[in-house]
Amino acid sequence: MRHSFLSIVFLLLMCKPVLSQKIDFSGAWIGILHQNAGGINDIYEFSIILNQDKNGNLTGTSLIRIEDTKEYAVISLKGKATSQGVVIQEIKVIEQSIRSNAYWCIKDYTLKYNSVRESLSGPWTAKQTCSPGTMELIRPKKVTSLPTPKRTSKPDIAKAKEEMAKEESITEESLLTEEKKTPISTTAYVPFGYLSMEGLKAEIKENKSVTGKKIILENVYFLQSSTNMIENSSKTLLEIVSFLNENPSIKIKISGHTDNVGKEHSNKHLSKLRAMVVMNFLIDKGIEASRLSAEGYGSMFPILPNNSEENKKRNRRVEFEIK
Repeated sequence: MRHSFLSIVFLLLMCKPVLSQKIDFSGAWIGILHQNAGGINDIYEFSIILNQDKNGNLTGTSLIRIEDTKEYAVISLKGKATSQGVVIQEIKVIEQSIRSNAYWCIKDYTLKYNSVRESLSGPWTAKQTCSPGTMELIRPKKVTSLPTPKRTSKPDIAKAKEEMAKEESITEESLLTEEKKTPISTTAYVPFGYLSMEGLKAEIKENKSVTGKKIILENVYFLQSSTNMIENSSKTLLEIVSFLNENPSIKIKISGHTDNVGKEHSNKHLSKLRAMVVMNFLIDKGIEASRLSAEGYGSMFPILPNNSEENKKRNRRVEFEIK
């Protein structure tokens, strides 16, 4: 009887399902939050930045924003990663701007992970008198899980130039006349310790080491206080695509920077999301994701003192560093 009992226990242990290895959800996730009738708005810009430890515990912040307004909130959060996705509880608002007699919902959400789309989606609820809703988030940095297009021939430079020419119809002057649009890196100002694109190409041609060299991306535009990139920015980014195609061994880190206006929580969050938008653009144009990384530094590293509007404009920038 004892032998039979041990045999049964052994078989049960052998048949016990093996739990899937937890996915690392660390990083920024960008998307949209929908709320059923009852909120200030029905659709919000929504993003989260997660940090995951070895036990699957999550900490971080969420950023919710009403599109085309200055109303937003940064909310601290905690949670747990599972083999299916994430379970998250928001804790408290740590920074906000909102109209009088209104408040931000402190939410709980259980999001399911889709490995094909590299997305998190699911319902959310709140303890306050808030109508529930759903959200869907994507993580551009992790598109490495998608197959990389194979190149059987040299990059089509002519096609890239044709795409660049299409953007010429939108002038810098027309962009800057719109109050909601703010320029990022609009001038050819090259601060100490940086190279121009021409200077970088010259050093590569002379077989000099360019590791650690930094280049500011000129004429890259985003909507004010937003991660929405203006189309005219693609002219500069297509030049970066061509550069990376011509130098396939080079890897770069893209970094976002802001001026010192506003709270640093929001600035750092926003600058990282903008860097990721730029990175996702390059990936979409065929650059391998393994060659790219993104970071946001907010106002930590100004290239000029934030003591004039012109200097602040130059500090609002996206740059990349050769790794």
